[in-house]
Amino acid sequence: MQHYPDKLNVTGGWGPVIDLFKAENPSSYVEVGVYEGHTAQHILKEMQPGGMMFLLDFKEKYPAVSDALKQVPRDDVEIHFIGNTDALYDSYNWSLSLMIDQGVKLDFAFIDGAHTLALDGLAFALVDVMLQPGGVVCFDDDGWTLDKSPSLNSRVYPATGGQYTPEQQIDNQVGRIMRQLVRSRDDYEEIIPNFAFRKR
Repeated sequence: MQHYPDKLNVTGGWGPVIDLFKAENPSSYVEVGVYEGHTAQHILKEMQPGGMMFLLDFKEKYPAVSDALKQVPRDDVEIHFIGNTDALYDSYNWSLSLMIDQGVKLDFAFIDGAHTLALDGLAFALVDVMLQPGGVVCFDDDGWTLDKSPSLNSRVYPATGGQYTPEQQIDNQVGRIMRQLVRSRDDYEEIIPNFAFRKR
């Protein structure tokens, strides 16, 4: 198995994902939480012909993502934008579940969603069903907390205080997912500390 402890600069942002994607050269990719499509744009540049890209986020994100991807014209990559609504219990996890029903298989996954156990813990479990042996899953923002978020801390966004306990607001929930759901399994190998894991 290939390891990357010294080859990549894992400091946040899309750079490490792109570097690892290029090193792995996968044919299928899912991004959970696309925002405005910056990471997807760079991934698209590197995708091999005949590749498949699945982009999951809120439906209203689609115009910005579409604009970003138009900057990288590729007619040899199959792109699926799968948007969820803002209904309370709708999320990209429902989209991932539908992908399982459709028999999708994945080589590379980037989980950059809500950064919470409730959403991204399930996202990992669903991605795992589709991730093929040898495939890689990456997690964004180890160390991130709701309390440190400039837009989601309860002082700026009071709804957070009603949705999460004080303990949950200060917890590194991405780190919790990696520790409890990924490292605890024998069939995953950590290839970049606190960032990327390969399925055996």
